[in-house]
Amino acid sequence: RRMAGLGWILIPFVVGLILAPYLTGVPLILWPMFRHNLFGFMCHFIFATAIIIWLVKTYLRAVNTPPGYTPNGWTPPEGLVYYRIKAYDQDDLEGNSDEKIRWCAKCETYKPPRAHHCKECKKCVLKMDHHCPWINNCVGYFNHKYFVQFLIGVVLDISYLLAMIAWRAFELYSTTSSKQALENPTEILTAAVLATFNIGIISSVSALLSWQLFLVGSGRTNIEYFEYQDVASAFRKRYRQQHPNKKLGMRQEDVILNPWDMGSFSENFKTVMGHNKNRWMLPDRIPGDGTEFVVSRRYLNNQSRREMNNTMVSSSVEDV
Repeated sequence: RRMAGLGWILIPFVVGLILAPYLTGVPLILWPMFRHNLFGFMCHFIFATAIIIWLVKTYLRAVNTPPGYTPNGWTPPEGLVYYRIKAYDQDDLEGNSDEKIRWCAKCETYKPPRAHHCKECKKCVLKMDHHCPWINNCVGYFNHKYFVQFLIGVVLDISYLLAMIAWRAFELYSTTSSKQALENPTEILTAAVLATFNIGIISSVSALLSWQLFLVGSGRTNIEYFEYQDVASAFRKRYRQQHPNKKLGMRQEDVILNPWDMGSFSENFKTVMGHNKNRWMLPDRIPGDGTEFVVSRRYLNNQSRREMNNTMVSSSVEDV
């Protein structure tokens, strides 16, 4: 929350961090490596410039694109079911009855499926993942793609620069004697400082990217991950009470049902990045309005089986 209060101050800071590896790497690493090979320098210069332009563009898209808010006057369509993350042995407790429809008391409006109220934005955000102070914006339905692209771009950009630094360091090690290196250590020290700085950046961003890829690949947002863990914890507790001397013997993924998990990383990735794989890295707008979502067949099949079992039990009781 403290960082969120910094607001727009963090945005030029992040842009500076994005540009720093490029502005230092080109004159201090690429030019010394290729000063006798102008064609090679231009190839690497164009490649590095293309990455940095794409990276800045995706970042600004994530900053400036509204994540999506509950449309004014939105009401749940007839027949809408608020599906939820649940254990495989639970009935679907939330339906389309009036008392089960989600209502935001702060916004005084209905909340679409997967929408959550953001304390920072003071609005209900569609398919809210989290509020990110680094973009001074929520990550939600319409800008989640740009946020993931930005993280991927940072990792690619820094990885490329670190590869160039390693290449240059190997060249210096191979062609320069220890005495010469000690007499003129500027380039070696520069490479060491750049490497240390960029390793720090890529370590933190890689961790965040890995987390986002895990969430996207499993059909969950950051908020839904914790909902998933709460359901899993409650199920394990209930199972231990019912079977104190028996191990579960099932994977958590087989026990907890997520209505938004399409069954594979690729299919889940499409729900955030778009259905055309060739355009995953392009800053296109994600289709849809953020109020309706496809529910997984596995989830619906489980629900149908439980409804059928409940009907059979009710019929048996009536027959008796």
